[in-house]
Amino acid sequence: MKASRFRLVLHTAFGASASALVPVLALLTLDAAEYGTFSLAYLMFSFGWSLELSIICDTWARSVRNKTLPNGWREVSQALIQLCLLAGLLGGVLVFLFFGDGANAVAMGLAVLFNLYRLGARFFTAASANPERAAVSDALTVVVFVAGWALGLLLGQTGLLSFAVVWGLSNLVGALVFMPAWGGRPYGIGSWIRSHRKTIKPLLTDSVLMDVGAIAVPTFFAPSLGAANFGIYRGIASVATPVQLILDPLRPVLSHVDPKTSSSPKILASVAGAAAFLSAACYAVLVFLVPRTFLDGTVLGSVAAYALPASIFVASNLFGHFYYVCSRGQLEARRLYTGRIFQTVLSVLAPTAGLVASGLSGAIWGFTLASVASSLFWFVLLKRQAATVPEAPTASR
Repeated sequence: MKASRFRLVLHTAFGASASALVPVLALLTLDAAEYGTFSLAYLMFSFGWSLELSIICDTWARSVRNKTLPNGWREVSQALIQLCLLAGLLGGVLVFLFFGDGANAVAMGLAVLFNLYRLGARFFTAASANPERAAVSDALTVVVFVAGWALGLLLGQTGLLSFAVVWGLSNLVGALVFMPAWGGRPYGIGSWIRSHRKTIKPLLTDSVLMDVGAIAVPTFFAPSLGAANFGIYRGIASVATPVQLILDPLRPVLSHVDPKTSSSPKILASVAGAAAFLSAACYAVLVFLVPRTFLDGTVLGSVAAYALPASIFVASNLFGHFYYVCSRGQLEARRLYTGRIFQTVLSVLAPTAGLVASGLSGAIWGFTLASVASSLFWFVLLKRQAATVPEAPTASR
């Protein structure tokens, strides 16, 4: 039992590091212009991951539970390749069109492609009772990225192009652990969508609604806030990175947790306790550590002025993201739509009302309070579905 727990902690640590190294080091090492270019490519990566989860990963998880076909590695891997190619191409094209930088466009387009394929294949492998293989991929990705980044520092190659090359190369090496299955009748993304249309529809609708709140609203705020204030506004969301460190590697497991278990008092207490701990840690870092270090000159130094809403957002983000991931795997379509519409409407109205009423501070508090309300709502939806599941009959003696 202890060995199993140690392996879970180790696998989670490698998975978290593989997910976090790229955005964290980009934030700490690239200058403003370079980070702007990187952010555009990373936005396409995030959008691609959202589509990948809805169209392939979460759909596959549901098809396994419902015993619907086809759902083997051949079908999954071939669909993954085509979807990742499209996302990588979109990322590269947008970087070139917006910034006219061909080398960076190619490097970051390939990085998006390899990163998305690795994550999608990792999801399938980890959820197929083969976590050791997923852990090997995570470890290789981390080791190659750190080694490549360190080598770049030694050689004086610290710009965006070298960063993008290391990002892509590390995920390519990690992806080689999950070689696609060829042979048989070709089965691309179109065939996958046609075969799983009924399952994909509610998940994809949910993702599109989520992206409206997560992408469209902040972009709409940018002109009125200005560059500096917009950076602070987005920085509030960035302080929740530890949430992704903890939950993303566990997503394949959480997608299979039934509502009765996920909404039980024991799990609720554990999730709430973890949220409170991270919230307190965030507040301490922003108030006591950041002003006394070199980080005071970064966007974190500006976010420190809003330490209270930032810390509340960290707690609500962990709580809400946990129950949202469980909801994606378990909620019936009607409840999933309800939760997503509720969150999307709040994520549009609350920050907008705050911005109109009180500028940057109002937008930040509106964004934070919308996150709190949404996180609680996902829990309520799971709890209600758990209440509709009949108790297993007791065996007669």
